Amino acid sequence: MVALNLPPDMPRPPAGVQHSAEPVQVGGIDALQVWTPVDPIMPLGHIGVLFSQDGERAQLISLQRELIGSIALVGLLTIAAVYAFLVRSLAPLQRLVRFSRGLGEGLGRTLEERGGSREVEELTDALNHTSQTLQQQLLSIRASETRVHSLLDATPDAILGLTARRAWR
Repeated sequence: MVALNLPPDMPRPPAGVQHSAEPVQVGGIDALQVWTPVDPIMPLGHIGVLFSQDGERAQLISLQRELIGSIALVGLLTIAAVYAFLVRSLAPLQRLVRFSRGLGEGLGRTLEERGGSREVEELTDALNHTSQTLQQQLLSIRASETRVHSLLDATPDAILGLTARRAWR
């Protein structure tokens, strides 16, 4: 600060001291005031420097808030991207789960799931094979049941009884 007249709340330069540095409060702001003589040999006056870190501190706090906001935004965007990727990549697996849960209702149904990963295609093939095998087994069981029922319906009803001596009656 270069001035012929100092403001009234500004501390005066120390008398008879060559150099000084002391913390001061000017206008409610904490600052450091440094005084040094213009010429150490001739008493021409002093040069005073008033330095405050409040502006820098406020700027750093503002940058800190922006940094925290940016980190939070990047985190949210990362979570959203990972979620979208997982939903998209796991969708074929969800279709396979729904298909496998309905294997008992739709006999012989097959699922055409192509374009996914190799593992999903292998699982699709295995479930399709399971569906076909289940259909064949259920048809075989039904055919056996029909034969048994036709045999039971065709035989005459006979009541056989055994006595206590194991003789036929």
